[in-house]
Amino acid sequence: MKELRVFAEKKYHQRLKYVLDFLTGKLTEIKWKISDSPAELPNAFLVYSEKISTQACIRITPGHFLEKGFLGSTIDPRFSQIDKGIWEKNRESYTCTFDMPGHVFFFLSRMEEYNRDVVSGPQNRFSAKESVLYQSGLIDFPIVDFWQNSFLEVLKKVMPDLKVQEKDFQWELTCDVDLLFAFKGKGLLRNLAGLSRDLFFLKIKEFALRWNWLFSGGEDPFDQLGKLIELTNSEVTPLKTFILCPSSGDFQEDRTGFQFLKNHHDFFSKYGDLIKPGLHPSLGSNLNLDRLFQEKKQLEKFSGCQIKQSRQHYLALDIPTTYYNLLAVGIEEDYSMAFHDHIGFRAGTSLPFFWYDIENEVPTKLKVQPFCLMDVSLKKYMRLSPDRALEQAKKMIENLKAVNGNFLYLWHNSSLSDLDGWSAWSSFPSDLSDFAKNDKS
Repeated sequence: MKELRVFAEKKYHQRLKYVLDFLTGKLTEIKWKISDSPAELPNAFLVYSEKISTQACIRITPGHFLEKGFLGSTIDPRFSQIDKGIWEKNRESYTCTFDMPGHVFFFLSRMEEYNRDVVSGPQNRFSAKESVLYQSGLIDFPIVDFWQNSFLEVLKKVMPDLKVQEKDFQWELTCDVDLLFAFKGKGLLRNLAGLSRDLFFLKIKEFALRWNWLFSGGEDPFDQLGKLIELTNSEVTPLKTFILCPSSGDFQEDRTGFQFLKNHHDFFSKYGDLIKPGLHPSLGSNLNLDRLFQEKKQLEKFSGCQIKQSRQHYLALDIPTTYYNLLAVGIEEDYSMAFHDHIGFRAGTSLPFFWYDIENEVPTKLKVQPFCLMDVSLKKYMRLSPDRALEQAKKMIENLKAVNGNFLYLWHNSSLSDLDGWSAWSSFPSDLSDFAKNDKS
């Protein structure tokens, strides 16, 4: 373990250590020792201060983001200049052109979400259009990953013997199960009424699918999880599947999960060994810790597994409240870090990171797993055709491959059906997986 000394004023220490640990983390054997002693200044490897040290290998002038207790949103416009170098060399030392560690913290901590206006209602969600990255035209570029690579490159230049573990581009498909079935469980009378309604409104495809299921023994259109499992190497990496398992039906959006409550035994008999179940906390559990705990215990009972992973229903992620609640019930990893209304990088990174609790100024044990693409975002919110959506998705994957990032994406089982306008999207998940696996893309 190589110890590197850092000089910084005391008010920066806690957040700066968090950022440096993220930037070097598992990729090096560096241990950062931060001090505010003037005696350390001449021998510091990194100086995060306005004070000058001619000896320092790396110099960064701080802004305000790493100040203890600071909660602001004024961004240095230079942060978005990804086509220019962010380091200036002077003899054997490197100076960052802006407060890169502070901006890393700004994005990872989700500081901008603390400053937004509170929106009432169960889907209190952070829109992509509110984000700095969207407004800067960088929503589909993992800028924090780019900064990490740049920082590691500088470290290797000033420390040629430093061993840095190489990152590899990775991809993973995940699934949310909000609704198990389109027709099954609705009863004969409701389905016959549905046939009449489909015929009246000339929904010929819906009529044919429902008729086929009712009278010809066809599969339910939403029972498509097996197709997503086939796209993953399920024997090595089971498909991460987040299941809506509501403890109440206070919100209409949660009631689709009642199908799972009635059919959980058949579901796990069919897919249990091929998936890794995670909790899809209901809207009704967002502000009710008891309900969240009940849903977790309920899913553990049904699956026979300890549930350590979650992704919020409707991506209704309200920071910091959601994360406090997840920690309280024993969730260790959360997969909600994405925009509901646009593809891209909500925290500026594709890499996992531990959530930093700004209110208590401590890093937590909750690992945040960002993802960058969801089916509903493309079709419902961005209103893209499958061809145009694939074009934008491929561009984002190319950006990820350039920085050796992680392409984590979400597809619902119901989105592989021919209902609700999804028939033209049937090959989309496999097209993405093929493109991600292709080294020549």
